[in-house]
Amino acid sequence: MYNYRGKFDPKKVLEKVEEYEVDSVCAPPTVWRLFLLEDLRKYNFSLKEAVSAGEPLNQEIIERVQKATGITVREGYRQTETTLQIRTFPGIKVGLDGERGAGIQYRNIG
Repeated sequence: MYNYRGKFDPKKVLEKVEEYEVDSVCAPPTVWRLFLLEDLRKYNFSLKEAVSAGEPLNQEIIERVQKATGITVREGYRQTETTLQIRTFPGIKVGLDGERGAGIQYRNIG
């Protein structure tokens, strides 16, 4: 866990991800977009997983991160008072609704 203070600087955060050999990053879509302002290919990441949460992440951002790092950003949905409700895992086509979390019941009424 990294406690960032001050104005957000994507370059500094990415440098820490590289320096400390972070293998999993979870960030909101706004941060993923800011990360893409940097050349992700120049970093030697140890990333195994990348997750976005807070709001839907558009397909273009997912594809750009994947092209630059080889990692597919997965998405999850939950509320403060719940555990993970819906998520996408490796093997699930990006852009689909995903699978429900353990013990979660839901139905699509749209």
